[in-house]
Order: sequence, then structure tokens, then C-alpha cells
Amino acid sequence: MPWCAEQERRLQARPPGYHAYGITGGAPQIIDRLVPGLGPVHRRLYWTRRVPLDVHLAHLGSRSYFAALGPEESAPVLADERRHLVRYCPDGLVEEAYAVDFTVVRRPGHRAGHR
Repeated sequence: MPWCAEQERRLQARPPGYHAYGITGGAPQIIDRLVPGLGPVHRRLYWTRRVPLDVHLAHLGSRSYFAALGPEESAPVLADERRHLVRYCPDGLVEEAYAVDFTVVRRPGHRAGHR
């Protein structure tokens, strides 16, 4: 979604300390290093949701970066984001994209369905 990349660029240009959330598929390698032989399986699932602009901005404002800024510094940043995002959501809804990583392993000697 083009608005999302633009939003990240705007936020990174603001006061120092902002960082984007990242996802990684590195859990299987970490598990293999810690406990070799478990055979972790990894899947990444993508999903989207449409939420009102106010909900998106409230979620954005709940990040630790904004809490560290405090209300006086974060309010103008969130107001600017509202002005930018209105162009992309004339119906007042923002489509947010998410990725969720799942990594699972089976206990050695454990059969599915048995405890």
C-alpha cells in the first residue's frame, strides 16, 4: 500500500528515535542453533483490515515512540498524518496490512494427538 511506505518515511523524518516495526523469518534458525533436530516449520500469513481513520491514528499513537514523545510533541505528528491519510481514504477507512510469523516444533518422541 503506497500510503504505508510514505507514512514510514514521514515518521522517520520526525524527531529521533522512531523505528518501523519489522518482521523476520529467523526463528527457525535460532531454534536450530539452540536445540538442533527439532525441525521447526515456519509460515508467514498476510492479512488486511479496514478501520476508521481515528482507529488507525489511535493505534499509531499507542506505539512506544509516541509515548516517549509525550502528548505535546506527538499531537502535531498525528495531526499531520491525518491530513496526509485523508487523501487515501476518502470514505474515512484505512486499509492496514499485517504479516504474522508462526514457527512451530514438535517435541521429540511426541506423537500428534497424544499427551
